[in-house]
Amino acid sequence: MDSKLTPTINPYDHPVFSGEPPQLKYVYHYTRWERLLDIMETGLRLGPLAQMNDPRESKDWLPNLLIQGPTLPDETAMIAEEEARDYKRKIRVAAFCLDQPFGNMDNQGRRGYARPRMWAQYAENHRGVCIVLDRVGLDQAIRQRYPQQDASWVRSGRVQYIETAQEDAISISVELKSADQARESVQEHFHRYAEQLFFNKHVDWRDENEYRWVYYDADQSQTGENGWKTPFVNIKSHVVAIVLGADYADAHLPIARMFAQDHNIHGAIVRCWWRGLYLNLETFADDGNRLIVHQ
Repeated sequence: MDSKLTPTINPYDHPVFSGEPPQLKYVYHYTRWERLLDIMETGLRLGPLAQMNDPRESKDWLPNLLIQGPTLPDETAMIAEEEARDYKRKIRVAAFCLDQPFGNMDNQGRRGYARPRMWAQYAENHRGVCIVLDRVGLDQAIRQRYPQQDASWVRSGRVQYIETAQEDAISISVELKSADQARESVQEHFHRYAEQLFFNKHVDWRDENEYRWVYYDADQSQTGENGWKTPFVNIKSHVVAIVLGADYADAHLPIARMFAQDHNIHGAIVRCWWRGLYLNLETFADDGNRLIVHQ
């Protein structure tokens, strides 16, 4: 530790770390430390719905079918069910968390980066990082990279958490009026109820306070059949800080320093240091070659 060097930032005078958390100003992305290298090289991207953790989203489900008028041929239901699966395969998601609207300000409990379970689950049990991004800037970057053309769409917003079938749009039936309109009926249904279908999760995830972007790639021209062609979003102008986990290794500090320089965040790097329930923020000095823990 070196007390002679000036810390790169004063967290008590930085908008991310001080004062009342501004609602919907920042979004937080927890990840492994190695992902800093990937993001520097390529950026962020939206992933397939099937890779989400909530089984309500990742596992197979089909809407109920409500047949209007005379009985339709047996293959009509099969066509509708396949169209529902196909629609879900074309959904891409990027998930972040938000600052909490409530909590203990004394231990930074309302901050999006101050979430012990998120650190444990998504950031290698406190060995990873939390990237802080400007929400409005990120929104513009995503919409620029994922075009809304033809039937494709991009939507963003808070996730709502539900616990009963009555709340779940999955239980809303698709109205089938004719055999030759089965695919169109399913598409219209998913488009009409997109917020309820793709922005609702099981109540067990509610503490994540998630904000997400969802993209429907109608012809899969942007993301490919399995989502692996998904374009990367350039976030270099939208990162405002990075928070290192409490067990982020000193050996990896050069990677954090490189990331900060690459994204021009003016030294906004801190590391978590927990004492009981209380979260402290460890700062660094930069001697021109490396980061040094500041005391």
